[in-house]
Amino acid sequence: MEQESEAAAVVRCRECKYYDPEDWAGITCKADGGMTDPDEDSFCSQGERREHNEDR
Repeated sequence: MEQESEAAAVVRCRECKYYDPEDWAGITCKADGGMTDPDEDSFCSQGERREHNEDR
Protein backbone atom coordinates (compact mmCIF):
# COMPACT_ATOMS: atom_id res chain seq x y z
CA MET A 1 0.00 0.00 0.00
CA GLU A 2 1.42 3.40 -1.04
CA GLN A 3 0.98 6.47 1.17
CA GLU A 4 0.80 10.01 -0.12
CA SER A 5 2.88 12.62 1.64
CA GLU A 6 1.08 15.73 2.80
CA ALA A 7 4.25 17.59 3.79
CA ALA A 8 4.66 21.00 2.21
CA ALA A 9 7.92 21.96 0.57
CA VAL A 10 10.03 24.29 2.70
CA VAL A 11 10.85 27.68 1.22
CA ARG A 12 13.97 29.13 2.85
CA CYS A 13 14.06 32.91 3.30
CA ARG A 14 16.79 33.27 0.67
CA GLU A 15 14.33 31.79 -1.89
CA CYS A 16 11.24 33.68 -0.67
CA LYS A 17 9.66 36.62 -2.45
CA TYR A 18 9.10 38.39 0.89
CA TYR A 19 12.78 38.31 1.96
CA ASP A 20 14.80 41.48 1.37
CA PRO A 21 18.19 41.46 3.10
CA GLU A 22 19.02 44.86 1.57
CA ASP A 23 16.13 46.69 3.27
CA TRP A 24 17.61 49.74 4.99
CA ALA A 25 14.76 50.03 7.52
CA GLY A 26 15.88 46.73 9.05
CA ILE A 27 12.75 44.78 8.15
CA THR A 28 14.03 41.91 6.05
CA CYS A 29 10.72 40.01 5.84
CA LYS A 30 7.88 41.78 4.03
CA ALA A 31 5.17 39.15 4.71
CA ASP A 32 2.25 40.32 6.87
CA GLY A 33 3.12 39.13 10.36
CA GLY A 34 6.46 37.84 9.10
CA MET A 35 9.58 37.35 11.14
CA THR A 36 11.41 40.42 12.44
CA ASP A 37 14.98 39.57 11.47
CA PRO A 38 15.29 36.17 9.78
CA ASP A 39 18.55 34.97 8.29
CA GLU A 40 18.67 33.44 4.82
CA ASP A 41 18.38 29.86 6.16
CA SER A 42 15.21 30.56 8.19
CA PHE A 43 11.76 29.55 6.99
CA CYS A 44 8.14 30.08 8.03
CA SER A 45 4.63 29.04 7.07
CA GLN A 46 4.12 32.13 4.89
CA GLY A 47 7.05 31.54 2.56
CA GLU A 48 6.41 31.73 -1.18
CA ARG A 49 9.13 30.90 -3.66
CA ARG A 50 10.38 33.87 -5.64
CA GLU A 51 10.17 33.54 -9.41
CA HIS A 52 13.50 33.58 -11.22
CA ASN A 53 12.70 36.93 -12.87
CA GLU A 54 11.76 38.66 -9.59
CA ASP A 55 14.39 40.84 -7.95
CA ARG A 56 14.95 40.79 -4.22
